[in-house]
Amino acid sequence: MKKQLQKTSTYLLVVLLAVGALACKKDSEPGPSGVEGTWALTSITVNPAYVGQTELFAILNTQFNNCLSRTTLRVNSSGNLSGDVPSDCQAAAGAFAQFGIDLNAGWRVENNRMILTSGGQSTAFDLTVNETTMTWTGDTVISAVPGTPGSQHRATLTFTRQ
Repeated sequence: MKKQLQKTSTYLLVVLLAVGALACKKDSEPGPSGVEGTWALTSITVNPAYVGQTELFAILNTQFNNCLSRTTLRVNSSGNLSGDVPSDCQAAAGAFAQFGIDLNAGWRVENNRMILTSGGQSTAFDLTVNETTMTWTGDTVISAVPGTPGSQHRATLTFTRQ
């Protein structure tokens, strides 16, 4: 009886270890299927602060007649990123460009980074994504007047899946 109990205990331990090993799979990096879809920009934060502000989304959205919140990004499985910009919001594309986002670019995910390519130039962002939220973090230069020297900032752009 004691031998049978010992055998059953050993068998149970092996099964538990196997189940535990299978349940603890390694977290994978965000893949293309995680970022594909339609996204709306909901937050832009910068560090250090720009003109005393770290959250720029509300300011820029107001400046661009609520166009940032009405523009969506489509990240297609074909490797194309495109912006759906309302007809009265074409100037808002400049706000996206300020942060290195061309609304008609190629994209790929590599080493936890979202890489956008347009016109032979690439811009890479640190990427995190889950079912509802995607964030891109990267360095940018913000200038009050286009074409003039600006200041270096670390920007985090947060998107919500639509």
